Amino acid sequence: MAELESVMSSHAAFVKFFRIIVNNRKVQKALGIKKTQQRARFNTLLPLAHEVELLAPALAQKGPNPEYPWKGASGNILAPADHSFPLMKRLQQSPQGAQLLKYVELFLKRFEELFI
Repeated sequence: MAELESVMSSHAAFVKFFRIIVNNRKVQKALGIKKTQQRARFNTLLPLAHEVELLAPALAQKGPNPEYPWKGASGNILAPADHSFPLMKRLQQSPQGAQLLKYVELFLKRFEELFI
């Protein structure tokens, strides 16, 4: 539980959360996989999780983020609704993206069972 509390105190939490999952026995049991498979599976998702995490306005460094407008390279103000986030395409069309979204859905649905 202490590990989970450390995730809840920062905008840089998504990758930390996935690092906690790497060693979570309840997740291992729910997925019906071995510990080595669990580590390999979630470690391959860390780069994509990091990209998702960087969308948080506090981490986007005044760049593209899904919440607030930002100033583009040309000096124009850009709005999230008008921006094409390349990450969205990778989440929807790549095997790692589909897997990451599948796990996020699972963890949200079964959060208390798996993490508390």
